[in-house]
Amino acid sequence: MNQWHPSVEKYWENKNYEEVIKIYEDIINNNPTEITNYFYLGLAYLMKGEIDTAQSIWMSVLLEADNFQDELKNLLQVLHQQGKKQLATGTLKSALIIYQTLEELLTNREEFTSNEAISYHAIGFVYKMHKQLIEAEKCFQLAIDIGQIKEAYNDLGGMYFDGGIMEKAIEVYRREINDHPDYTFGYVNLLAALHKSGNITEAINTANLAQEKFSDDLLWKIRNYLILPLVYQNEEEIMIFRQRFIDGLQKIVDEVENLDLKNQEVRKKALLTFKNNVNFELAYQKFNHKELQQKYGNLIYKVVSANYPDYVQPKEKKPVKSRKIKVGYVSQCMCKHVVSRLMLGWLRHHDPTQFEIYSYYIGFTSDELTQEYEQYSDFFYHIDGFETASKKIMADDLDIVVFLEIGMSPYMAMLGSLRFAPVQCTTWGHPETSGLRNVDYFLSSDLMEPENGQEHYSENLVRLPNIGISYPKPALIEVPKNRDFFRLPADALIYFCGQSVFKYLPENDHILAAIAQRVPNSKFLFLTRPNPNIAEQFKQRLSKAFADLGLNLEEYGIFLPLLTKNDYLNLNLLSDVFLDSFGWSGGSTTLEAITYNLPVVTYPGEFMRGRHSYGILKMLGVTDTIASSPQEYIDIAVRLGNDQLWREEIKEKIKANYHNLYDDLDCVRGLEKFYQDVCL
Repeated sequence: MNQWHPSVEKYWENKNYEEVIKIYEDIINNNPTEITNYFYLGLAYLMKGEIDTAQSIWMSVLLEADNFQDELKNLLQVLHQQGKKQLATGTLKSALIIYQTLEELLTNREEFTSNEAISYHAIGFVYKMHKQLIEAEKCFQLAIDIGQIKEAYNDLGGMYFDGGIMEKAIEVYRREINDHPDYTFGYVNLLAALHKSGNITEAINTANLAQEKFSDDLLWKIRNYLILPLVYQNEEEIMIFRQRFIDGLQKIVDEVENLDLKNQEVRKKALLTFKNNVNFELAYQKFNHKELQQKYGNLIYKVVSANYPDYVQPKEKKPVKSRKIKVGYVSQCMCKHVVSRLMLGWLRHHDPTQFEIYSYYIGFTSDELTQEYEQYSDFFYHIDGFETASKKIMADDLDIVVFLEIGMSPYMAMLGSLRFAPVQCTTWGHPETSGLRNVDYFLSSDLMEPENGQEHYSENLVRLPNIGISYPKPALIEVPKNRDFFRLPADALIYFCGQSVFKYLPENDHILAAIAQRVPNSKFLFLTRPNPNIAEQFKQRLSKAFADLGLNLEEYGIFLPLLTKNDYLNLNLLSDVFLDSFGWSGGSTTLEAITYNLPVVTYPGEFMRGRHSYGILKMLGVTDTIASSPQEYIDIAVRLGNDQLWREEIKEKIKANYHNLYDDLDCVRGLEKFYQDVCL
């Protein structure tokens, strides 16, 4: 039923729709009674862009059929199967065309079954990938209401989750557990939503309940033992949860040690467990995590190597003197994401005569930045699925693989545990050591790394010139909005605190209060990211630090909701001073603030992740606002607030020194030299 005629497959794959149409018209002339042939003829017209012709062909044969509904069902199956094939090959535009047509045809169904529910989920998935979220929401909801499709709960809840609408995400996941009480990932979803909403107590309770229900499931031991809050209320809480994490990690090491990984079912289940966990929050604590990351990385390797023994074998270097070096970039963030913006310059400025660039995008959404990665790659693959991605990367026989952001998603850590190339690297897309034995180098920044930086990495540290990336000067917003639009007081001195609130640790709250105490009419502008629930917890904590100095945070703090990118950039234009966060410094936020000549106050931390702004200002050549102590940070921020003349001088220095910072080619040449040296 759902197969092309053998004679047209090669033409279809090559998108030669004219030839497909010609062949099917000949087939139909010889056998006009086989309805399926009309379905494929219409599909060829659809992909050619002649939508009306396709629909006319289909409706003509359906209306003449003995049973309209049965043949409509068959047509829907044909479209669904072809849509799945387009998705599997990463042909997202074609998939959207097919699934939009499928959605329209579904309105002709008299009753819905699980097949239609599956179709609605697929339609919603494609809409989601194209960021048509209202359409996706409707289709996911139909998939749930009609057929209780598990994946639809995951995707609908995930949309709310990613948008910071935690109440709706929690509602969807609670329904998922109710409809599928034995589905462990319903509990995974609920735990994640509770965690991100800041309800750490209920999240732990959910983990405990799930651990009791699925007592043999290692996943719930990991989720329970390794959970960390997004916002801490005090320093004591940090140490309590850190010790809980350390003790829990050892328990998991013992558990994995006792697993019979020779048993296929056991090792597959263990693999699924690690595909659903990442220690993202650990990096936001103020410690060196090398030992903990290595311990967890060894667990991943143990499980991955048991499942894919052929994919962890050493790779020998191949001669490169007479050919281009094959470099592969792997990321889940080749879209509008901070990681993609930071690292794109490496691809944009690569020497095409020396390097052949392969990009593997394992994320979901596709946008303009995705297209740029494709533009600057010799070979670009948008791949769904861990095994599919692994096979493709392995098959390309690369010299070097660079994982752009290990530590932000489970899949990236899993892929980083495999051995795809003789040389494997990670970057400061996530500025924390991976702890993985098959990641050889950490590509960092000479200006950001402290002298003892190597002590913080399991990888060999590579200090690329300057800040290590080639970042273009961001374009200024074309139609800026004034303070009234954001309800910001016209006469206030605004300190922009633009980081996600979980970057702010409780030990530094008093610094903001101390600045407020010395700067009359000052306002501190925060964003409620990642979501309002977490921001409210941070706000309550910060209120105590202000109260200790006799101040009311309500008079000083301004918390704005989730903004568009342009509105976020606009705040840099309306603010007076950018206050960098301690411990985990601003990266792209600082680079964007400088575009608007906004003075940046920073205090370099112990680790590279706390020294981004320091390195950026050093490269820029404007070091007046780099503090050598927390007290000097306060003093610099106060002076910038009270001394308008000095503030304007700093702005002019920034403006005069743009050329030092943006579109740096030295770091790219340094990266390429490293690639050449390491391939010898």
